[in-house]
Amino acid sequence: MLATLNFLTRDETAAAAVEYGLLLAAIALVAIFSLFHIGRQVDSIFDGVRNAIRDH
Repeated sequence: MLATLNFLTRDETAAAAVEYGLLLAAIALVAIFSLFHIGRQVDSIFDGVRNAIRDH
């Protein structure tokens, strides 16, 4: 029983999995934020093109 408890306290594979999960979540948040930001810029460009075509 004591050997099992010692093994569980030394087992760090779950901690590594949690760290990788947190890292993946952070990368996903940065990617989503970047895509929304770029999307707004592209939308502004298309608005300018649409207005230029409409005015001519």
